[in-house]
Amino acid sequence: QTLVRLALVHTEISEAAEVSWSATTMAKAPLTEELADTAIRLLELCWCVSMPLEITPVYYTPYEDVDAVFRHCGVLHILVDRITQSVKRHGVTPEMAQHASTALELCWSMAHGLGADLYAAIKAKNKINQARPYQYGTPQERENA
Repeated sequence: QTLVRLALVHTEISEAAEVSWSATTMAKAPLTEELADTAIRLLELCWCVSMPLEITPVYYTPYEDVDAVFRHCGVLHILVDRITQSVKRHGVTPEMAQHASTALELCWSMAHGLGADLYAAIKAKNKINQARPYQYGTPQERENA
């Protein structure tokens, strides 16, 4: 299940990268939503494996172009790949927690660079996700499994 959850994190990062790549101007709302999805998936992964996190966001100055956002999505992919490699080799380890914390810090920092509140975006996205009847991890999915 851990590797499946990591694949879902990669999917969310790819969606953020796609938004930044296809945008000619800074698409703050869609990017923030995808960063919220990424953070939710990372937090869910950490919760499922009882992984402690230490998060200290490093706040970026506002992004001036979409290329910087796209590059940071690449960094997120690298961090999640390091988590994946760690899990494959050693299972859940403190190294995995360190990379997960760094990835979450980057999500928060990217949202700050967009001028967005990631915490508020996560709360809003969770509300939407819980209302979906057959989505991954919702109470309705568990009832219908």
